[in-house]
Amino acid sequence: RKGREKADREYVESWTPGLTGDGYARGLDRFNDVARKLGAEKVALFLDPFAAGDFTDDDFVDAVHFSPAGSERFARRLAETIIGLIPARN
Repeated sequence: RKGREKADREYVESWTPGLTGDGYARGLDRFNDVARKLGAEKVALFLDPFAAGDFTDDDFVDAVHFSPAGSERFARRLAETIIGLIPARN
């Protein structure tokens, strides 16, 4: 979040002794890479809510948690994806 980078990094790093913001980001990238791979292989559904690039700083209350507006945006995106997977009835 712009203007809050230091506080956000400190928040993430407070979770576990020795955790760094960069280490957290690398771990999250690795997780997402595996999830995307499983999604591409049709082993699991992978929804990247951030792919469209339309989340803003106002969609978060801290470095990782959605604000009410962000939660609503994510829920709608998730619902649209799931509804799109339901086969049409005749």
